[in-house]
Amino acid sequence: MNAVDYLLKPITPDSLERVVARLLKNHEKRAALRPPAAAEDPPVRCLGTFETRGKDGKLVNWPTWKTEELFAHLLSYPNRLPGKWHLVDLLWSELDEDRALNNLHNTVYRLKKALKEAGIEVDLTHMNEGHHFSGAIALSDLELLRDFLNRTSANDERNAAEEIRALAERTLGRIL
Repeated sequence: MNAVDYLLKPITPDSLERVVARLLKNHEKRAALRPPAAAEDPPVRCLGTFETRGKDGKLVNWPTWKTEELFAHLLSYPNRLPGKWHLVDLLWSELDEDRALNNLHNTVYRLKKALKEAGIEVDLTHMNEGHHFSGAIALSDLELLRDFLNRTSANDERNAAEEIRALAERTLGRIL
């Protein structure tokens, strides 16, 4: 869109078509620049822009923004048990408790359904007033980095720096 498109003026079907066509064209250009995921890439990219791809390599179409936000939060803190009130406060602090709790339950259901449809296997269970999330190490580039850092000894800093550089080029290089 251009600055002229933001000025208040009567909207005509022709001007609307022109703006929509330009937006679609820009969207297609950006999508063409984004390389498809390589076979060895994890389905979830956290380093750089957050995106999740299904088994078929296509981007996951999240039912709501909150579903994606919940997934990103749980993925950032795996193998922990965030309480339901922590998640409610994080995602729906502006809503009353009953409505926010209902939204949390619906969003967890949508998250499980979206991941199952995408062919991404995770363990998301409700236990002790919270939700426990765990997934395979190869689920995300963030987990691969964490695993690598946990396995690397202080004596092997030179090799570690080379491997981190290679991981960064593989994941962040696609953004540039």
